[in-house]
Amino acid sequence: MTAPRTLMLLAGITALGGASARAQDFDRSRVPAAQATPKMPSPDVHRRTLPNGLELWVVERHDLPIVNAVLTVRAGAANDGADAGLATVTAGLLDEGSTRRSGPEFARAVEGLGISLFERLMALHGHSVSRMLTVQYRMNEAIMAFPSRELYDDRLQADASVCEHVLAGLPGVAADEAAQSPIEFVDTAGASFDEEVEPGGESRLNRQEADLVCRKVRRLLDCGVEPRDIAVIAPYAAQVRLLRERLSVPGMEIDSVDGFQGREKEAVLISLVRSNPQGEIGFLQDVRRMNVAMTRARRKLLLVGDSATLSAHPFYRRMIEYFEGAGAYRTVWEEDVAP
Repeated sequence: MTAPRTLMLLAGITALGGASARAQDFDRSRVPAAQATPKMPSPDVHRRTLPNGLELWVVERHDLPIVNAVLTVRAGAANDGADAGLATVTAGLLDEGSTRRSGPEFARAVEGLGISLFERLMALHGHSVSRMLTVQYRMNEAIMAFPSRELYDDRLQADASVCEHVLAGLPGVAADEAAQSPIEFVDTAGASFDEEVEPGGESRLNRQEADLVCRKVRRLLDCGVEPRDIAVIAPYAAQVRLLRERLSVPGMEIDSVDGFQGREKEAVLISLVRSNPQGEIGFLQDVRRMNVAMTRARRKLLLVGDSATLSAHPFYRRMIEYFEGAGAYRTVWEEDVAP
């Protein structure tokens, strides 16, 4: 039996009432369907009152992946001046690693607040009120390694059940190279895969890059990967729309980074879009959002982007170096779409 992993549920309030401590008071409507089963055990809920009156709610469970469960609880009004006037607070089930994820995940919980309750509690009380969830049950170790090093102090570990799993291990999937390699970066530098502004709008798209992503998706489909097991992610709405036009495959999802938060797919392909002489990367500067995108993948992570543009940012320079070191770096000149 594995040791329980402790998740911290922050209410950030002074009084919840005794009845709120019951496990059945937690709203499970946002728990992924794969986990929301009748056999799902009730969590052990504990309350801890901090010196300043804040209450820390701790939920212990044996069966939750590191980034795959969200429970909510309704709380009374806060006495913190920044929260004064809030009639209720909805707090997500968070672990210490949650602070490395994208801001919108928390902004949706308490609309209008740019700093999550968890981050505020950490600022007040430090790591004494947090516990890092180090074992994850989603990603192949090669997918996990770079985000772990960059954002989690290299503390994440892949459980043995997922450490080496690849697409070729799924029923009906052929042992093609594309299905056996867990990570891949395709570099479009020097191929004139230039970004452009969407006509009549401000969002960005990259037509040549979209074509390449489509070909990569079709290869996975030809290997026998089910459409429902594939996700295509892009940081720009215009690129999402373009990809949906060119990849009309029933069951396959194409969405923005934020659209995939808290979810997972067996294979994730990410179109990074930006390609310009100025090295401008826009939304990609928020590396927490890229962390969200990369950690949606279970067995296969494939990124397509322009290293000459992306490398202007240290995070992406190190990311490309990681793929090179892992033998997972390719250039567009190795593909049949190069000019």
